[in-house]
Amino acid sequence: MDYGEGYKRAHEEARKELVAGRPGVMAAASGVAYQEGEADHGVFQVPYLGRNLEITYPEGVVFLDGESAVVSISIVVLHYLSRSVGPLSLADPLRFQGVPDASAYVSAFRLHAEIPLVERFGDHGDAFLQVVEGLGGIPQGGETGGDPDPEVMWEVPFLPHLPVGVRLGLAGEGLPAECVILFPRRAAYVYHVEDLAVVGELLSARMLEMACSR
Repeated sequence: MDYGEGYKRAHEEARKELVAGRPGVMAAASGVAYQEGEADHGVFQVPYLGRNLEITYPEGVVFLDGESAVVSISIVVLHYLSRSVGPLSLADPLRFQGVPDASAYVSAFRLHAEIPLVERFGDHGDAFLQVVEGLGGIPQGGETGGDPDPEVMWEVPFLPHLPVGVRLGLAGEGLPAECVILFPRRAAYVYHVEDLAVVGELLSARMLEMACSR
């Protein structure tokens, strides 16, 4: 995902926000570990969709599994660290189009985040279940004690205190398949709408990547 010069400027602003924060406070609010080093330097350790992010402080350099992370992931996790307010709940989920100021991004979000999931999993509920369970997803609602149901909302821990919901509607009986991504309602007031758009795209890309590897 290439977001051009404007996105690079956003990256620099996100780094400045990180530097302005207190590492211990940010680690507690975001539910991550912080390893303090010498001379007020340190490293945040952040679980991310079955992978590991390391963010240096105060430099704000982001590594994914030991390699430099792409700018989209970097901005999202830097904002996550500097803006987290503790655990968010999906008890009252919100689709992306319900996020304030999302109107300019809805079509792109649908095209890049949700439609690829429809195309891959709309006729393959078993593959969907393998992926969401592999990401630590937890089903919300539906029958308990039975077989996992792909058509309930699955809560996936995108970042420790930022869960994302995914719900699949399988094709059948003349109805097309559908897949939607949902956010905690409070997330819409904690993070930028652009951040949530990228979160959806990153989750979708990770799910497709895992599906291809199985």
